[in-house]
Amino acid sequence: MKKLIWVLTLLTVATGLRAQYAYQYEMNYLEYNNSGQYDKQKIVDNRIKEMTETNTRNKKTTSKKYEFDSSGILKKFTICYGSIGKLRRQHIYTYTLYKQTPDYTLLNGKGKELRKKVFTYNSDSLLIEEVEYKKGELFSKVLYKYDSTRITESEYYWKKMDQPKDKWVYEYYPNHSKKSSTLYTNGKVKYVWNYECKEEGELIKKHKDTTIVCENTEFDKDGNKTVTSRNFNDRGKPYKSVSVYNKDKKLIESRNYDHKDLLYYRSVQSPENSSYVWYSYRHGVERFRVENLYNSKNKKSEEVHYKNQNIVTLKRLYSYNEKDLLVSVISTGKKGRQLYNSKYTYGERDLLLSENSISDISRLHYECKYTYDEHDLLLSKTKISGKGKLVGETRLSYLFY
Repeated sequence: MKKLIWVLTLLTVATGLRAQYAYQYEMNYLEYNNSGQYDKQKIVDNRIKEMTETNTRNKKTTSKKYEFDSSGILKKFTICYGSIGKLRRQHIYTYTLYKQTPDYTLLNGKGKELRKKVFTYNSDSLLIEEVEYKKGELFSKVLYKYDSTRITESEYYWKKMDQPKDKWVYEYYPNHSKKSSTLYTNGKVKYVWNYECKEEGELIKKHKDTTIVCENTEFDKDGNKTVTSRNFNDRGKPYKSVSVYNKDKKLIESRNYDHKDLLYYRSVQSPENSSYVWYSYRHGVERFRVENLYNSKNKKSEEVHYKNQNIVTLKRLYSYNEKDLLVSVISTGKKGRQLYNSKYTYGERDLLLSENSISDISRLHYECKYTYDEHDLLLSKTKISGKGKLVGETRLSYLFY
């Protein structure tokens, strides 16, 4: 999704294997909800070693400190509550050679370990062990085995178990495509994912206690490729997903269906990036829809929210200046009633200086003001209500290498 121009970039951590996805989400969630107003490239360009962010809202103060290495990677995150700076949490990230995902430690305000995750990789940068501790005691462990670069086994241990609770075994055809995935629980086969399908993606036959994944690929006269994936449960009921790519291999449409073959989600992206629409369905009937339109410079120009197919609940119009900087967002609600008119003002080097929102009765809803240092790094953001009352304030300070 495209973002408003004034929204600043968040750090992300790249991961590879399926087993790391939950951890990646966890780290992204942490960084999103505790993020300072920083851009990773600015961290690197200005050789920032530490950044401290102090937020005040409703007379309550929260302080956050970020520590980076010389390449702009977040090493440690600390959060304190209260005006006296009482330490609440410490998040520590440790990067070493071959690690795609850093080790992670969570400490409480007194420095006691609450949680820890340790990842071990081999010389080929493949994850071979993932261990999680809670309050210093082993909570879970996952071991991975490979055949060259293909994963062949993964074992899941819990707490003090000597034997794995769950174990996955993966088999492949000579052409390296996956043949089957078998799940063992307490040493017994629980499910088998066989890849036995007709060319058109249909199930060959039902298998007891088996889930089968079938895929079918088709091309139309314009060169668009449609990939249909059917996941059959042990009763042969399918859960279907459809992905459509244009001749330039760009994803232009996605659809998801439930076991009754009823559509429940759809998204459509125009090939030239002029629009993006996502739909939500219930029992196959459209309930919500959001349409986003973009101008020739790939900037969002319009956003419309619908419910029950054609009832507009919210509409936003975006306007830009000659430098493609966002200058206004007009929001309207049901029956075209104006809700807010937000305006953005910029100064030297196109830095955002202020943002204000006017309500439908021409009354100031709120105003935000921004200040920067000589490196164009954000120093403060102050939000004031329409009645002149301080709503919240963010202040930042930096230490450099």
